[in-house]
Amino acid sequence: MTEHEEELFEDLVGSNYNLLNQVYDLSHKLEMYERREANYIMAEAPKYHRLVKAAIAVVERWDSPNWKDAEPTAKVMNDLRAARQEAER
Repeated sequence: MTEHEEELFEDLVGSNYNLLNQVYDLSHKLEMYERREANYIMAEAPKYHRLVKAAIAVVERWDSPNWKDAEPTAKVMNDLRAARQEAER
């Protein structure tokens, strides 16, 4: 290998090493970001769970063939409103 070829090879190895370090740093940052996002979602999940349950109750109430025998519509609507307010905080 000529001296020029050796220099090119060293430059290429050095460039690849730097590139690999950059990729590692980026993947580490992405992993940390994903962990923060997952933690945020888990912390926020209970209030959205309540909102979804309240919305399902309204739909079930609406679709119920025995709606006259079920709890008053105002109750499920108030539950939905309360869950919405909680989720918006």
